[in-house]
Amino acid sequence: MQEQNVFWVLSRLKIEVVSFPVWRDKIKVSTWSMGTDGLFAYRNFIVEDENGNPLVRAASMWLMVNTETRRLVRPGEYMRDFPLCSDRLFEEDPEKIPALNEPTFFDPAKVSFTETDMNLHLNNICYIERIINTFDFDFLMKHQISNFEINFLKEAVPGDLLKAGKEMVSESEFLNNIVRDDGVEMVRTRMKWKPPLTPPEGGELPPL
Repeated sequence: MQEQNVFWVLSRLKIEVVSFPVWRDKIKVSTWSMGTDGLFAYRNFIVEDENGNPLVRAASMWLMVNTETRRLVRPGEYMRDFPLCSDRLFEEDPEKIPALNEPTFFDPAKVSFTETDMNLHLNNICYIERIINTFDFDFLMKHQISNFEINFLKEAVPGDLLKAGKEMVSESEFLNNIVRDDGVEMVRTRMKWKPPLTPPEGGELPPL
């Protein structure tokens, strides 16, 4: 890809968590390309336990960008001989997440050195970490994510001042976003949480 002056940008991601593996579990991770459709390329992931039971399913949509012009290019032109598999994990592709109406915003923070990737952009996982941290500690200790979706809209770079927003849809569903100080929205997420974990009889919850 470097020789052809192109690189991948993650655009949308959809994850379903059936069950979380625990320490010393043996797991198998599989991934495959479902090809392209216009500007989007599709890649699926599945995590299974050693008996083949699904633990986590994920579908992703990617864009390809020219490193010199910074313009989108059609990935199909570069993937003619790419191995493909048509197996779907969800009936629908990752969707466009609706805009937040009246979010509660949290204290802004600049993009730090340790949050950047090799392209000097805010690392994808750091957006998610900032959003997770809008939930209070007690909530996170007692809940687990069951469904997670994210739309990447803009790239944040060192020096950008970002604030995370949160809006409750229901007790188990939230919309979140991250907004730059000039009002530009960088990402949107939708998260659904499992009911609070209950400890076994006569015991306490295991540490997360």
